[in-house]
Amino acid sequence: MNVIAGSAVSWEMAVRLGQSLEITDSLWDLVPVVVAAGEQVDERSATQAADQSTAARGLDSDSRARVRTLGDAYIAAMDTAIAGQHPDENALASLTAADVMADPFGTVGALIDMPAYVEQALPAAAALTSLSPREMLYLRAYLRQAIASPRTPLLMRALFVTAVGTAEPWVTRLVRLLMYHAAPDAYSSLADPQLDQEARAACFGPPPKWREALEALGVSVISELVDWAALGRLWEDRNVIIHRGSVVDARHSAMTGADTGTVLLPPPEDVQAAIDQIGAVRYALVAAAWVHMTPGVNGTIAEGTTLPIWDSLRARRWRQAEGLARIQVAFATEP
Repeated sequence: MNVIAGSAVSWEMAVRLGQSLEITDSLWDLVPVVVAAGEQVDERSATQAADQSTAARGLDSDSRARVRTLGDAYIAAMDTAIAGQHPDENALASLTAADVMADPFGTVGALIDMPAYVEQALPAAAALTSLSPREMLYLRAYLRQAIASPRTPLLMRALFVTAVGTAEPWVTRLVRLLMYHAAPDAYSSLADPQLDQEARAACFGPPPKWREALEALGVSVISELVDWAALGRLWEDRNVIIHRGSVVDARHSAMTGADTGTVLLPPPEDVQAAIDQIGAVRYALVAAAWVHMTPGVNGTIAEGTTLPIWDSLRARRWRQAEGLARIQVAFATEP
């Protein structure tokens, strides 16, 4: 019975080891696609963007032209209203991108006379009230392209957050499996709600919490397999992007050494590097859990890691190759 159980664990962990790189490989391949798509979107004119929207399908060419004319008048009125403002030169000179991203409305309100601005811009806005709901949707698509920020930086942040965010639920799944393996009689099954709650509680938080949960369950080799400092930096960058509008605050600065007020805008190559680090971490943690639950599979893991390493090297994914090589060295055995 123990042999059968051990075989089942080995089969499950082998499957999980293969799955560990599936998501990150897909995200890595997605980066250049997203960059190209973002650039293509940015290059479209406002008219093209609006005419390709679903709202355009119910409007004839004359109606669309009328809405675009109103949109142009609205943009011109906004520009004129802004030009009529005379913000304090010292306040304007001291303004940084971090200030704008951290508190855009407060920053604008401190620089301009908002009531006067609204009063001057109101006539142009009032002209839009005659539009039908479909025409308003068409106008929205037109204005969004006419005054939009570049898409690619926003999309890169989204991919970065997505990739780094896959680590915590992955660790939680492994901790749940390890808890059940350590005390199978304490839970009805792997789907036991109590087991899920305990695993989530053990892993909730930053990477040091994950490491603590795994080591508490007897998985001791993870200190050699994972660059925990680098993983912690990725997690803190992810938190800044999600919770602080990408602006480095004093807490993040103290933990990572980044300058306070820095705006995190990871370029495509940094996003791919982060994806590779996360992929290697996911692979390493499955390998460590597998060895803990099924002693003697070290050689199998070391041998099985060869192909992913070569694939990573051929694709010039150096960080993933480095992380996988660390795993192979740790589990290599004498012939």
